[in-house]
Amino acid sequence: MPKLLLIDAANVSGGGGVLLQYLVDQLNERGLPFFVLKKETTVLNATVDQYADVDISLLNRRSVLRSYIRRLSPATLLCFGNFPPPFRSGVRTITYFHNPHYVKGHDKRNFSRRHELNRILRRAYLQVNLHHSDLFVVQTPFIARAFANTFSVDQARIQVLPFYNQERIEAIAHEQEVARTVKQPRTFLYASSSEPHKNHLNLLKAWELLVDRGGLLFCT
Repeated sequence: MPKLLLIDAANVSGGGGVLLQYLVDQLNERGLPFFVLKKETTVLNATVDQYADVDISLLNRRSVLRSYIRRLSPATLLCFGNFPPPFRSGVRTITYFHNPHYVKGHDKRNFSRRHELNRILRRAYLQVNLHHSDLFVVQTPFIARAFANTFSVDQARIQVLPFYNQERIEAIAHEQEVARTVKQPRTFLYASSSEPHKNHLNLLKAWELLVDRGGLLFCT
């Protein structure tokens, strides 16, 4: 019988939550046992015995993870939200790294001071705890190279594993084709979260220029 996979996803939300659901679906489809640690606000379609809502911070992460490792005796610990555990877990540990904010060369011109301080502290945490993960999984060769260069990690410990729901992407494309969505002229949609590096200020300035030049009737 396959041994349990413990998934630490307690700092995962948004797009990460979508990928977490896809991972859970794939594990269930294959009949592989797992248990997810997640934040209460992250919605997960799974049975109640497959997850727990936990409140994990950098201060209590060690004790929480250790308690679940002792309780569940997993064969593998998967840290799904960029950061390895702050200790050697005693089981095979894999870290899924996907956030370019923490690698060298990332554009930080629009970061607030608070955001930049947070980024520096989290990158320091990563650096200190890198040796606690046996393997790092990333989405693209670009992130693999940037991660290796930033943290001086041997490429042998990094695996490029593109991870996305291709069926869902194709289904959405088909739905749009069936609906025959027609773009309205002189309209614009910018789907984004609120972080400074998303360049909202530049976007608003561009809209102001368009209005001044008569290229945009209004913006909301």
